[in-house]
Amino acid sequence: MSTLKGCVTVTSNSIRLIDKEKLEKTIQDMLKGFNYHTSSIMTVIGKTQNQVITLTIHSRNNYENEFNQDFDCIESNDICLSVNGSDAPPRVSVAMPEGLHHDTGQLVMDTADAMAEKLYKAQEKHGYTNGWRVPAEGEETGDGRNFWTREECLKALFHHLKKGDPIDCINYLAFMQANGWRTELPAYKEVSGA
Repeated sequence: MSTLKGCVTVTSNSIRLIDKEKLEKTIQDMLKGFNYHTSSIMTVIGKTQNQVITLTIHSRNNYENEFNQDFDCIESNDICLSVNGSDAPPRVSVAMPEGLHHDTGQLVMDTADAMAEKLYKAQEKHGYTNGWRVPAEGEETGDGRNFWTREECLKALFHHLKKGDPIDCINYLAFMQANGWRTELPAYKEVSGA
């Protein structure tokens, strides 16, 4: 039996809440600075030898405002704590607009899954967590790195464009979107041969 972040205890096939206040604080910490439009967030809050424990929070009011400043309507059925028997997080769930074509919805799901898997592998290999998020004044991100500038993120995006992996590129674009950065290219002068 393994205690994860002091919030839950995991057995071979179940989880038990052991500290509700600590879990609520974990949720509040996750939501700190969470100011971009989304329908849900998922985070891995712990791992045993062969299980991953995730916490997912769904927003009921994400379409009421252009940007969510907070989750002001969280109910018990909005929070999902789950155990997955693999080394990777479970499939990402995304709220789809009503009427979206099935093929397009599948594209979104497959892309979100691939994004999450790439980010999870980078987290496992390099220890990266939420260093992509520009922290509030005086705050550091979870992996201790304060994020780069928009220009540095663009440079990293172009590096990954040259490498040819579209999922890496999509992740860098997601970092830019989350920080409110535009993707317009820096101006440069054309050199004429005359």
